[in-house]
Amino acid sequence: MKKRSLLLFLPLLVFAWNGFAQQIPIGGWKTHLPYSQGLDVVEVGSKIYCASEKGLFYLDRSMGWQK
Repeated sequence: MKKRSLLLFLPLLVFAWNGFAQQIPIGGWKTHLPYSQGLDVVEVGSKIYCASEKGLFYLDRSMGWQK
């Protein structure tokens, strides 16, 4: 009887573990852009904008980053 209950419990445990494996919420975005190949950099106020071949991103210096 114990063996049978273990065989029923184990798949449930695996499915529950997979449910917690997602790091990004539903509707969230995660990008994997090549940040090392910037085409142009501009500093506007406390933000530094960088244009690359695949997109545009910025770094906000007021969030704690120092020169």
